[in-house]
Amino acid sequence: LTASLGLYPSYCASEDMGKGFAKITTGLILGFSLGPYLGGLIAANSSYSRAFIVAGIILIAVFAAGTRYLPEEPRLPRGLDAISPLSGLRSLLFKRSLLGCWAAAFGGSFISGMFMAFFPLYLRGLGMSAAGVGLLFSLRSVANGLFRLPAGLALDRFNRPGTMVFLGLVSLALLNQLFVFIEDDLTLAALSVLFGVAIAFTFNSLGTTVARESPPELKGMAMGLYTTCFYSGCLISNFLMGYVVEAGGYRMGFGLSSAIGLFLALPGVLLIARQKPSSNAPGR
Repeated sequence: LTASLGLYPSYCASEDMGKGFAKITTGLILGFSLGPYLGGLIAANSSYSRAFIVAGIILIAVFAAGTRYLPEEPRLPRGLDAISPLSGLRSLLFKRSLLGCWAAAFGGSFISGMFMAFFPLYLRGLGMSAAGVGLLFSLRSVANGLFRLPAGLALDRFNRPGTMVFLGLVSLALLNQLFVFIEDDLTLAALSVLFGVAIAFTFNSLGTTVARESPPELKGMAMGLYTTCFYSGCLISNFLMGYVVEAGGYRMGFGLSSAIGLFLALPGVLLIARQKPSSNAPGR
């Protein structure tokens, strides 16, 4: 994943990076959308072990097919000097816009990580079947995938990543809190779709900004740090919020995760918003 995200900017013009990031992550989201639903159906009608076996077979088949179409030579600028990892890291840490993206990614994933880990448990507590849980997760993932391209096109057109990230994060926090006050299946489905849309606009804007703001020879490292912040936020959220849910219930856990996620992400949003719009953005 990190290698793909670090490679794609070499094949995109700066003004098309939002669209490019949207396309590559849409492929990722399609896997997330089909996996839970198909896995839930197989588990409900057969067994969990068979669901994992089918998933492994599909993964191997898709990987084998995809390797045939990997690009051979990226269009990297010529004449770039080799740079050591430590020097590259120091260079990236001096770019406030990148620090902002990493902080916002950590905070946003702290919120979305709560949803991914504990929302299925909440749904099962309501008596929903494994297939129903998989369907709600698929709705979220499908919405995430479908709105990636519109999010990328909007970012390319208006070049206001700070605004888009802020609106997306606030939406994530509010929706994350609402889930545990709802028990109606249709309303939960609608909220899952909206949650997917918020994820699309938030993280598509963050990933594209990292690609635009990082030097060509350090895009892989910048993307690696971005994905590290994302998954670290999920990991720490899952670890800490498990204790909160156990002690105070789902409402406290979802509410606290939304508050903490926003608190961690908003300083990053300010750093992104203060960054001058790219001179390569359309319409400038």
